[in-house]
Amino acid sequence: MFYLFLDESGDLGFDFNKPGTTKYFVVTVLVLPSTAAKRAMEKAVERTVKLKVRRGKKYEPLVELKGSKAAKPVKKYFYRQLEELDFSVYAIIIDKPKLPEFMSQSKARLYNYLARKIIDRIPFEQAQGRIFITLDRNKALLEFNDFNRFLLMHVEGVTDPKIPIEIFHADSAATKGLQAVDMLASAIFHKYEWDDPEWYEKFEQKITWEETYFAATK
Repeated sequence: MFYLFLDESGDLGFDFNKPGTTKYFVVTVLVLPSTAAKRAMEKAVERTVKLKVRRGKKYEPLVELKGSKAAKPVKKYFYRQLEELDFSVYAIIIDKPKLPEFMSQSKARLYNYLARKIIDRIPFEQAQGRIFITLDRNKALLEFNDFNRFLLMHVEGVTDPKIPIEIFHADSAATKGLQAVDMLASAIFHKYEWDDPEWYEKFEQKITWEETYFAATK
């Protein structure tokens, strides 16, 4: 089995006079190359939530690990869990003010382009069985059906026709793989948006491919 979890951090707004509009937008894919790797990552999330997040929240049905909300001790504990895990990270970062104006006119087309650049880098030829791609259904992926068709078409183009491909839009609160990639995407975003690489450096060696698109050299 081959598991992919996709998430983004930042926004695709281009009105930089509007409060809250980010300078950078990050798309991140977490790749888990086996069922054992997926289970290990899920356990890392589960332990972090149980020991560092759920304290004092025993009666809340779903307590989620979120990179944008996690306190420093929570992040420290989570990233320590990753040291021995088998996973890889792929990310593309855009410096929005440097993006040509014509590319900002269609958010759906831009998002598809960024996703395609990541897909082209992922070694799908290593997949030994079914490929599962999971996205956060609460994120603004514009048109889910259109994006699913786009994603499926490009993944099929680089994989063995005998390997089934399944795409899911799941609730991140109930999907530990999405919580894990959210933490990773948030760390990458912090590195660029706020020049804060503290958490990024905790898993930097696991980043197989990272491209800063239309960005000034840091």
